[in-house]
Parts: sequence; C-alpha cells; structure tokens
Amino acid sequence: MKNARILVDVRIRGQVIPIRTDENYYWARKLDSDRITDEQLDPWIKAARDHLPPDAAAEQARWYEEELRPKVGRFELRTWHFARGLVPEHRELLLATEAERRLGVPADLPMLIQLDDWYHPDLLEGELPRSSDSFKQLARVIAQKDPKVYRCTGGNVHWSNWPTSGSL
Repeated sequence: MKNARILVDVRIRGQVIPIRTDENYYWARKLDSDRITDEQLDPWIKAARDHLPPDAAAEQARWYEEELRPKVGRFELRTWHFARGLVPEHRELLLATEAERRLGVPADLPMLIQLDDWYHPDLLEGELPRSSDSFKQLARVIAQKDPKVYRCTGGNVHWSNWPTSGSL
C-alpha cells in the first residue's frame, strides 16, 4: 500500500490505548470479523463482467483479483471492530463527559433521565418513534417530569442488535 501508516496505538482523552490486531481478542468479545470467501468473490467478478461496460468490468475484476483475492479467508481489522473492542475496558473514555453533555444546555436545566439502554425503532424497516414503547414512555417522563414512569421493556441499542451498522 502506498503511503500506508501502521498504527500501533490510539490516544483517547490523553490516554494511550494499544490497537489490538489479534483476531482472538475480537473473537473473545463476540466481534466476528467479516472474512471474504471465494464463494462471494467469484459472483462479484461475474456480476461486474455481466453488467459493466468492458473497460470498467476489466478494471473492477482486476481490483477484485489483486486487492481482494489475497484477503480471502484472512482476518482484517475493521474500524467498527476496533471501536467496539474498546468498549469493555475503556467505556468511560468513549462516552461524553458531564461537561460535554452539558454543552448548549442551560445551567439551570436539571438532568431528568439518562438511559444506557432503550428500544430504538428500526427506521430502515419502517418503524417510527411514535410506535416505540420506549419513546412513548420518554414522552411521559418529560410531560410528567418524573423519570420513575420509565420502565425499560427491553433494549436494542447494543451494537450486536445492529450488525450492519458499520457497513452503512
């Protein structure tokens, strides 16, 4: 790779965190890597040849063969795997600080509720916030100014519930 720079650590809020590249580290955290297979690659090449103009098809097929074929079956660390892998040991470094959460919020406005889990509607599947029990409960919390009216009925905001989020 031209001008490639291999990173060995990352600095988060002044703390140096090593970048783990060991596949087992991510596997232990249930972060399965996306491995390219020949069974995937061969139809991609065929589709390029079938649907692209000849010059573009040749260039795309060359890219698949030269760039992706050598990666077949190999672990490749993706940004979202790295970020998700940081959470178990470094969660507090990744979340906004109290001062950051208060930016733009009037000093005399107290925090009413803070949630780490809730059911978020899947907008891509046509679910709307108004149909979400969590959002309805949050509306009641605000209207009644009482966080006790919120009862989590099952959350889905953990990354494992949104497996394609890193690929959008």
